Amino acid sequence: MKKILVLVAIVLGLYSLQAQDRKLVWADEFDGNELNQDHWSLIVGDGCPQLCGWGNDELQVYNDQNHRIENGMLYIKAEREGEHYTSTRINTKGKKAFQYGRFEVRAKLPVGEPINEEAWHWYDTHIGHNETPIVDTWWQTETGGILISSLAGVTPQKPTYATLPMPGIQAALVDNEGKVIIENEAEGILTINYP
Repeated sequence: MKKILVLVAIVLGLYSLQAQDRKLVWADEFDGNELNQDHWSLIVGDGCPQLCGWGNDELQVYNDQNHRIENGMLYIKAEREGEHYTSTRINTKGKKAFQYGRFEVRAKLPVGEPINEEAWHWYDTHIGHNETPIVDTWWQTETGGILISSLAGVTPQKPTYATLPMPGIQAALVDNEGKVIIENEAEGILTINYP
């Protein structure tokens, strides 16, 4: 069984701030048929032997096969293969480096999935400078209505973890028989009791 996650329309732009005006100093609009090797490096493997699991126990093994560029969009997919996942990992290390400026990424992500942990950390470090709260909508309706999420500036933030249901939402974790589980750390079936 393969589960596919498609990330669509990643566009990266870097702006330098000069007085009140912003000036675009670099962007990649993915207008070719393959990654621009002058901008991007493909990272392959699982991080071993130096940093197995890439330092955060990732189950992904990166390759140069799980992406494509089409109609000005970069598509990256993750596929489950047994106990591991395959995906594509890219960066600009050694090719593009900026000390100051504003970074932007446009991405279409699947509804109801947490933000990828690497993307969360990147945003927190480079955009929010470890000061900007991130609302990671862990659980949503199929139309994207937020039900469970960290509350920016109110609840502690932890990548890929939801914290509490949004105000007015009553959620519960139940076992296979429908009995509510009250332990703090447990596995079960997430249900919304109200509304």
